[in-house]
Amino acid sequence: MINYKKAAQHLKLTQASHVAICTALMFASTPAMAQSFLNVGTSSSASSQYTYWVSVGQSIEAGTGGMIIPTIMETGASVDNLRRMSRGEIELGLATAEAAGQAYRGIGAFDGESEMSDLRMLWCYAALPNIYVTRTDAGIDNLSDLEGKAYNVGIPGSSTEAQTRTVFETLGITPDIQTSATADAVDSLRDGQIVGFTKAASSANVADASFMEVNTTLDVKIVGMDAEQIAAVTEKYPYYSSIEVPSGTYPGQDAPITVLAVAACGVATTESLSDEQAYDIMKAVFENKSIQEDAYPAAKAVDFGRLTTDLATIPLHPGALNYLTEIGVDVPQDLKAE
Repeated sequence: MINYKKAAQHLKLTQASHVAICTALMFASTPAMAQSFLNVGTSSSASSQYTYWVSVGQSIEAGTGGMIIPTIMETGASVDNLRRMSRGEIELGLATAEAAGQAYRGIGAFDGESEMSDLRMLWCYAALPNIYVTRTDAGIDNLSDLEGKAYNVGIPGSSTEAQTRTVFETLGITPDIQTSATADAVDSLRDGQIVGFTKAASSANVADASFMEVNTTLDVKIVGMDAEQIAAVTEKYPYYSSIEVPSGTYPGQDAPITVLAVAACGVATTESLSDEQAYDIMKAVFENKSIQEDAYPAAKAVDFGRLTTDLATIPLHPGALNYLTEIGVDVPQDLKAE
């Protein structure tokens, strides 16, 4: 005789086991979301830009719940980062808008190199003045006074170095040019081995930390560019723009000073970052801006979306475009890749 009660129980157990097995197989066949590990190119560790990018790394890790893990690398800054990116050594990095524009088109500092046609902009976070810091006792009142004198043009491979060399070449000024990391330039200035150096300050309205550090033991000053010098450079290189450092920003500065600006941005290529990764990074950076503001106070007054659309010189990464469009930023047509 068949025990129907036991048979029904057996059938239920068999069905439950079958469902459990199928469910397990379904999840086993669905790949779990994997962590992404990115190399991020920055600048000299003594630079405020390095500090900012450390905070970007923290923002990305926090904003993606640890699904994107950036490794922040000390590098030679913009130009060096772009070359590293073209070699596949980094996936994301700092680049100034003009350096990115030059790399994209194979001109300027990248003349004779292959165009980085897949290079894309993510976001811009600062418009920085490239300041000329000189010893007061060197008697440098105009850039032309640097003729023949030992002068450090910036971190090797940086946009600051490229721009400073361009300025001197355009104006026909031939200093005894040197390059080094910022910390080494500061030491050389103190020791009297150079009369000055160029660096990107963290803000046009706040005195640069390296200047203030040097000024505690050595009288230094900022030398600006006159109107004719600005016009000569920007006429030949229209991707450069000027910026004013207000009077009183630096000790002893009793008048506004005009220099060339650099727009600091985050860039990647369409190969180094997927659309989804770029979107997630943008969302994390924008929504965790307070982390960056704590590390880099100059970011507090900056609207990342507006600055990006105002200063970008290359198309936006599709993932960045998707995010900016989603939050209501009006993106010009020329920043949308075909």
